[in-house]
Amino acid sequence: MVVRAVAKAVPNQQRLLALVKQVQQLASVQPPYRRLRDARGSRFYVFEGSDARPLPSVTSVLSMIAKPALTAWTRNTALEAMRDALLRHAGSPVTGELLGQALQEAKQQPRVLAERASLHGLRGHEAFGRVLTGQSAAVRLDAELGKTVANFEQWWNKSGYTLACAELVVRSERYGYAGQCDAIAVRAREGIDAAQERSVEQAVTLAVLDWKTTSAIYSEYALQAAAYAKALEEMSEGKLLVNEAWIIRFGRAGSGPCFEARQVRDLRTAFLCFRSALFLFNELSDELYTE
Repeated sequence: MVVRAVAKAVPNQQRLLALVKQVQQLASVQPPYRRLRDARGSRFYVFEGSDARPLPSVTSVLSMIAKPALTAWTRNTALEAMRDALLRHAGSPVTGELLGQALQEAKQQPRVLAERASLHGLRGHEAFGRVLTGQSAAVRLDAELGKTVANFEQWWNKSGYTLACAELVVRSERYGYAGQCDAIAVRAREGIDAAQERSVEQAVTLAVLDWKTTSAIYSEYALQAAAYAKALEEMSEGKLLVNEAWIIRFGRAGSGPCFEARQVRDLRTAFLCFRSALFLFNELSDELYTE
């Protein structure tokens, strides 16, 4: 699904809207695609065309990067579930059956909570899309999701961005990957006098935005945004230049700050890091041993 722009009253309006139109024209001519998974559970995109080939998703590529915080969370969640299960039977004889049941609950708890968080993120992204098109009141939200969406609205209304396109699947044929970009947006450069500028690039900033509903912003998110930015530039044959990439995390009730926005410091370096993960992903997909 591609969400179209909702214009805002900002400086350099003519140049800004010209860039929005350029992004939308690019989005409108992209070929159909389908998604698939391999035996390892990695996701791929296959675009229609004579030389179609499966392109690994950006998030699957980034699964190559160790996530110590996730490992620690999984361990601690399982241990806490084991403790809680045993406390519920305090005073009862500790039998093999009781231990087996407690162990089973402990094994399942990280998966249950991860699936719940994944669903929250999915529903959040869907609600963000409705906000961007002025439809936020169309669907009832539970208290937790309502808090997340309210935080998104607060940030978006103050961001100064005009949406060009949302949920656009971008791809790089050169490097061999694809992924769905949450939003591509534009805004006038701060402190710029439009009358002194000679080009759209000088007057307006093009940005890749990626929404998160996680408990923190992690380093690999910068690689993800840089991969989207590079793919968008390649798809435009160099006509679009991404100036900024931002990761914006939106909290929910009791989860800390309302929102946290971090700009990728160096898109070139972040993309080089992504290419390293892509190399590892591709090589580990092949047989590394002789027969």
